[in-house]
Amino acid sequence: MIRDIIFAKSLNWLKALAVILLGMTAIVFLLQHYGYPISLALTDSAVVIVLLLIGLTMLENVFRFYVPKSSEWWLVVLLSVMLSVVLTFLGSYLMQWLMTNNSGYLEMVAFSYPIRLMFFILMSLAWSTILVFYGKVDDQIKTKERQEKIAQMAKEAE
Repeated sequence: MIRDIIFAKSLNWLKALAVILLGMTAIVFLLQHYGYPISLALTDSAVVIVLLLIGLTMLENVFRFYVPKSSEWWLVVLLSVMLSVVLTFLGSYLMQWLMTNNSGYLEMVAFSYPIRLMFFILMSLAWSTILVFYGKVDDQIKTKERQEKIAQMAKEAE
């Protein structure tokens, strides 16, 4: 029963929602462990998760139309790192704008830039790698289908 729910095509939104809630819960737990109120932890986790989803969606749109060759893997890494840097600073500025009256929290955000940057880099690199491999496999499947169709048409022509 659980296996059917997990692998059902129509419930993709439910899987995405579960991942989002798990990420938010982890970030809220971590921030509350360090003594920040739950409203602040929820705001921070929501900002991080939304920015991460925006970044992953942007990568998906790029790699849907572009599959790099084996000699162009540096572009995948460069794009992921650039996007991560932009998302990290956008998140910090957004949190500074949202939490102007909480200087202790803003100090913690400034101190955690490297950790947040590494989190975004790891997530975007992993997602980019998955997307590139998916694109290559999809191209191979399409090529195989075309070859089978050509072979079938050749048989019919004989």
